[in-house]
Amino acid sequence: MERLLLGRVRIELAGPARAESILSFADRVIAKGSLVKTDGARYFYRLPSAGYEHQAFVGVDNLAPAQVSLPGVHMVSSLLKR
Repeated sequence: MERLLLGRVRIELAGPARAESILSFADRVIAKGSLVKTDGARYFYRLPSAGYEHQAFVGVDNLAPAQVSLPGVHMVSSLLKR
């Protein structure tokens, strides 16, 4: 099994999910040009126009389980639950 190495994780309590709040958070904590992997939510699709590389994982359309495509999310959430 390949070991997953995460860098720093930034978590923030968010209000309603809107592209503007997502982009504001990204501008504060992510270096421009970085690859951002997300679920298929539509408000993430503005990331490329803001200077980020974006890779969306849409679970409904993908044969791979979410923990394979977005392993960091699952690792961080399991640590938070502990």
